[in-house]
Amino acid sequence: MPRATQFHSSRRRGIRALSSALGRSARLALLALTTLVTLATASQRLPAQAAASSASAPPIAPDLYRQLHWRTIGPEGNRFTSAAGIPGDPLTYYVGAASGGVWKTVDGGVNWQSIFDEQPVQSIGALAIARSDPNVVWAGTGEAHIRSHISIGQGVYKSTDAGRQWTLMGLEQTGRIARIAIDPRDPNTVLVCALGHAYGPQPERGVFRTTDGGATWTRVLHVDENTGCSDLAMDPTNSRILFAGMWQFEIHTWGRTSGGPGSGLFTSRDGGVTWKRLSGNGLPRGPVGKVAVGIAPSNPDRIFAMIETGDGIPWDGQPTENGQLWRSDDGGTQWALINRDRNVMGRAHYYSRMMVAPDDADEAYFLTASYARTIDGGTNVTIVPRGKAPGGDHHDIWIDPGNADRQIVAHDQGLSITQNRGRSWFRQRLANAQIYHVTVDNEIPYNVLGNKQDEPSYRGPSNSRVQGFGGDGGIPRGMWHSVGGGESGWATPDPTNSKLIWSTASGSGMVGGIVVRFEEDRRQFRNVEVWPQQSNGPASGVKYRFVWDAPLLISPHDHNTIYIGSQHVHRTTDGGQSWQVISPDLTLNDKSRHGELGRVDPRQHRRGVRRRGLRDRRVAAREGDHLGRDKRRAGPTHARQRRHLDQPDEEPPQPARVGLGAQHRRLALRCGDGVPHGRLPPGEQPRSVHLSHNRLREDVEEHHRRNPAQHAELRAHHHRGPQAARHAVRRHGERHLCVVQRWRAMAAAAERPAARPALRDRGAGTLRRPGDLHLRAWLLDPRRPERAPGDDARGDRAPGHPVHAARGLPVPPHHRTVHHLRRPDHR
Repeated sequence: MPRATQFHSSRRRGIRALSSALGRSARLALLALTTLVTLATASQRLPAQAAASSASAPPIAPDLYRQLHWRTIGPEGNRFTSAAGIPGDPLTYYVGAASGGVWKTVDGGVNWQSIFDEQPVQSIGALAIARSDPNVVWAGTGEAHIRSHISIGQGVYKSTDAGRQWTLMGLEQTGRIARIAIDPRDPNTVLVCALGHAYGPQPERGVFRTTDGGATWTRVLHVDENTGCSDLAMDPTNSRILFAGMWQFEIHTWGRTSGGPGSGLFTSRDGGVTWKRLSGNGLPRGPVGKVAVGIAPSNPDRIFAMIETGDGIPWDGQPTENGQLWRSDDGGTQWALINRDRNVMGRAHYYSRMMVAPDDADEAYFLTASYARTIDGGTNVTIVPRGKAPGGDHHDIWIDPGNADRQIVAHDQGLSITQNRGRSWFRQRLANAQIYHVTVDNEIPYNVLGNKQDEPSYRGPSNSRVQGFGGDGGIPRGMWHSVGGGESGWATPDPTNSKLIWSTASGSGMVGGIVVRFEEDRRQFRNVEVWPQQSNGPASGVKYRFVWDAPLLISPHDHNTIYIGSQHVHRTTDGGQSWQVISPDLTLNDKSRHGELGRVDPRQHRRGVRRRGLRDRRVAAREGDHLGRDKRRAGPTHARQRRHLDQPDEEPPQPARVGLGAQHRRLALRCGDGVPHGRLPPGEQPRSVHLSHNRLREDVEEHHRRNPAQHAELRAHHHRGPQAARHAVRRHGERHLCVVQRWRAMAAAAERPAARPALRDRGAGTLRRPGDLHLRAWLLDPRRPERAPGDDARGDRAPGHPVHAARGLPVPPHHRTVHHLRRPDHR
């Protein structure tokens, strides 16, 4: 017998002999003592082993990452912003997602294919198909439906082979494209309605025109650098007649400014070469805001204009009109106010789209949170009941000009198709879920948790024995379920008890500042909010101000300690029974600009050190757990103020250095330099860090093996450099890359992943590869999941989730949003 085996056998015999001579209590005490000694010895060995393994790991060859592939795991569905079809073809439709590219169906919506994945931008604002050549498809990028969290674009794209290949045709600086109008007789004559990025003044706003298929462009309508185009309509019987809505608008970190002297209604009678502002003759006087326009195809002299007014409330000392819908019956010369119903144009910045039925000038559809219809020319507007409406939060509608019964509507829940003029709808949700944040727990297989746009937080397994949504190892719909919270919050499992989940809530019927504790075993929610009064509304009227995605943190040093940020940092140590304010107001406390915390972070290596990213201008750091001990504030404190800064993860070797990412380009564009700011020691001003192209990511996470410029280079390709750090992924993309460490591994979530090889915004996804376990790539789940048809987990709906019509959606082999990496020394 080998010596080691003899030793262990002898030790076991000795323990048995000793235990037989002792009583039951003594044996239990001996067992407990032995267990404690074993655990203590193991805990001393593990860090040293991990450090030695980490130091000895060889660099990873970039070519190995080409072996990695993606699989979607869900959940499904979210916002589509544009829709288009081919007249006379009931099987072909195109839809554009808010941040998930362009999708196409050729079988009436039964199956859909994502056709825009290879492009570097995935936010779609407008789609148009040439009536003279249905193979010519135009896509304008950048979402023009304005809300708190939206993505910008990178110009206009064209396909001449029905969406198989795309070419960037310019206008990269326009930011957001709201409409595209194509001459029905000439596919090379196109007009583009550009809103602009809207974060500040810029010249690339207004209406642009090309007559050579996009080779050259002319800006034909421009009011000023603060005003962009919100809508564009072409007379279907005479392409020389056009109407455009112009919108003076600016996005701030604390809100939006809509309206001013730049807004108004314009018309062209020469194909868009020259334009004239329409005023008087029944149109509203004084400053107005967003403008939408529609032309009746059966009677082009009838023009509808939806105009955002001040509802009679003075604006900047000037009186405003009170109305929603105006109409002209003589081609735009004389106008009349016909409706003041806010259901026509409620929440104008996010909705405000209309279309007139092609066969009836009295029938029109108005898209807002609800779905409204008129059959008497706009005098009376009826809200279609929710169960009979296409969906909720509607954004675009396309009606077949030759068959008004056939319509497609894009909305926040997905898309809906009708073949009977809206009496019934075929509702579908595709693999384009918008996940605000992603966390994971320590179950086996571990679960992925995320907050889904317009819905609560969801929890689902990373692996399952059955094939589910999307195929190729996806998770069945029935295995995803709500764990509380709201669309924009955080779903964070307790690190010692994965059945206990903390979530914040905002939006979708929630109000800011709500904190929910969810117990998985009981499926029980409990509201443990910081303050009992609602925290929505004007900042001057609330006690605590919470950002849309209020930060929630479980202390890595004590899982019973929970932090949440308003303008203060709040802490609970008793499961939310009570909350303590442990910081002063860390913002500028300018209630006219709101001001709240965007992030609350602990330091992993030292207890009680927190940093906070603020939504006005400050980044704060504080040592210790008690108020009054060594509080510090770090810049930027110069003129670059009132910007939204999200504080990133710290740099391990130099804890004081951080990288600052400007969310949605707000900091960069408002400062005019187009770059984020990084490497910020305490008390020092930030310096610029170069990013290629014209887009900024939302978060910048710095690692000690990469300087800020290298680490912030997150565009164009999915790759990893040979010296890549253990917990940092070099990734090109459009928006947000967050890294979540998890027991020997990590999960990373990108709101819009790489151009190659992944699709964008397909909900959550996990990384796999086709075998080859000996490759030295850092993988957690490199193999295909097992599949067992007929498993009890196979289901088509989650608890409380609406029934979905989509079935068997094809998903290409490269996926998506969450990926997992494992160190090679941990098999």
